Amino acid sequence: MGRLDRYSVVMPGEHDPLDAPSKDGPEADGESTAERRRRRRRLTPPRDVMASSQINGEIWLSILPIAAFLLVDRVADTRVAIGAGFAAAVIVFLRTRHSGVIGYLAVGGIVIVGGSALVGIILDSDKAFFASDAIGDFLWTGAFLGSVVIGRPLMGVFVREMFPGVKDWISERHQVFITLSLAWAVQNVVTAVIRLILLDSLSTDSYILWSRVATWPLNIGLFAISYYLVWRAIHREAERRVSEESAAGPEA
Repeated sequence: MGRLDRYSVVMPGEHDPLDAPSKDGPEADGESTAERRRRRRRLTPPRDVMASSQINGEIWLSILPIAAFLLVDRVADTRVAIGAGFAAAVIVFLRTRHSGVIGYLAVGGIVIVGGSALVGIILDSDKAFFASDAIGDFLWTGAFLGSVVIGRPLMGVFVREMFPGVKDWISERHQVFITLSLAWAVQNVVTAVIRLILLDSLSTDSYILWSRVATWPLNIGLFAISYYLVWRAIHREAERRVSEESAAGPEA
């Protein structure tokens, strides 16, 4: 049976290179099997390396502008409801602007929502206000693609901040983050197109509901795929370190 300790990346039936004796005997190189095992633990990540997240309840504040709009729109003019939604966005921005990843989202959100709110008030159009969803998607597409071009993929920045344990294993320029940044760019284009189609064909209330129903599964699915690919990249890096250390010997 494979080892079940929380640090192990050795699966059942696999050979652990650090447990192998040297050609001159198990203790000839001055390192015992127990010492090899301790070295392996030092070189491999805990199974919960991505379980400790820095995401907190602030992320749920992102729904506050929509909630404010819906509530005020029931009892006041469209312009007033748009103003309430913008005011809520300002509150979210002030609350989260220093919160790392959430802060990035807050800065981008306040610019987009602010512009859409202004247009919506001028045109007296609630749909102009909710066009900020698709506009935001297109802007994030550009941000993801641009980050890859300059060699600092956004997914590397985001993941390493949300899951600090990742920093010890893979850099923000790792290939997995390049791939995921491109994937999220494509996903944002898809969701933007879906939202524009729904916004054009549905009432505002129906759009709020169905745009979430249509796009959230895409977001959740890609998040799950991203999580798995980063986890796999971490453990492949761990296996590489174990192999290199084993080949180098105890003096390394």
